[in-house]
Amino acid sequence: MEPDSTEFKMGLILLLTKHGYPPVDENEVYAEIFEQAENYKKHAVLADNVY
Repeated sequence: MEPDSTEFKMGLILLLTKHGYPPVDENEVYAEIFEQAENYKKHAVLADNVY
């Protein structure tokens, strides 16, 4: 994980909470969301380098 991942995760938690997600505080839900977000960041950077 990148050095700013803690800040990234906190921002994501705050954004999700602001919009009422997840409705139940489940660590599994956050873990899956973080995994998806990290995967998106990784592939978005790769896609930017392709074009």
